[in-house]
Amino acid sequence: MNKLLKWGTLAGLTLTLAACGNGAEETDGTDETAGFDTSSNIHLVTREVGSGTRSAFAEMVGLYEGENDQISPGATAQQGTNAVNSTVADDTYAIGYTSVGALNESLKPVQIDGVDPTEENILAGDYEIARNFNLIIGDDLDEVAEDFWAYMFSAEGQAIVEEAGYIPADTE
Repeated sequence: MNKLLKWGTLAGLTLTLAACGNGAEETDGTDETAGFDTSSNIHLVTREVGSGTRSAFAEMVGLYEGENDQISPGATAQQGTNAVNSTVADDTYAIGYTSVGALNESLKPVQIDGVDPTEENILAGDYEIARNFNLIIGDDLDEVAEDFWAYMFSAEGQAIVEEAGYIPADTE
């Protein structure tokens, strides 16, 4: 059980929103809506039905009714994180959700109640749209699996997690 909880801390707490156009557009601060038509419809982008990311997002924001999520049927469903990110980045009026580790310069993360999705805010529980990932293993690991497990939680393994843009585990 200890191993499962440890992994949950490692990979998790990473769901965030990416929204409304690409983050590469800069303004001079005098007109935040320059070039943005506020009368335009917002284009919703979601993951495909059956996606664990979609299910987690719907659960976190209260979009479940019975066994079905209530994500708008008018939303554009994409297969996978990269497709969601590309769709949002290419459409000034799109909003979607992705993992913190999948964010790039073409996406603008969204504040929730004025809180940015930083590592500090996510770990403190201040950014409210966040989830853990869990690794499921059997009771007995062979020697190779034990070595891999130890490597994942070593300083070197955690550096790789951080370099990939995810939040490293608290291994203490």
